[in-house]
Amino acid sequence: MDTEVKLFSTMKHKKSKKQGLGVMKKEVMEEEKEAMEKVTVDTVREERHVAPAHYSMKIDSFSLLSEMVDNSYESREFEASGYNWKLVLYPNGDKSRNGDGYISLYLVMADTTGFSPGWEINAIFKLFVHDQLQDKYLTIGD
Repeated sequence: MDTEVKLFSTMKHKKSKKQGLGVMKKEVMEEEKEAMEKVTVDTVREERHVAPAHYSMKIDSFSLLSEMVDNSYESREFEASGYNWKLVLYPNGDKSRNGDGYISLYLVMADTTGFSPGWEINAIFKLFVHDQLQDKYLTIGD
């Protein structure tokens, strides 16, 4: 949001040069105030008994990876809350789920042998994708 406000302020500054510094400053401050008022922040409080687990997968060259893999890339297995997991990345989108043109990223159980039919695991997780070009994070949570 800071970037949006700064960009808008700069555009307003260029338009207002002719009107004088005092008027320009007032207009910019009013526009920034309006922009900030539009931002709503919801605080979510959550308590849980299980400690969080973290796993990071770094891709040095996303474009190279997307050219090298035919369909998907799987991370190494990692343990969280007593289960083994993997991240499955479709750099060109999971076409079987209408993900063409997007990045598809899934958290999957690494080994489901030994589970009875109809088994279910409830997992609370968030996936963060870091855009290195824009230095921003896309957050996906369940």
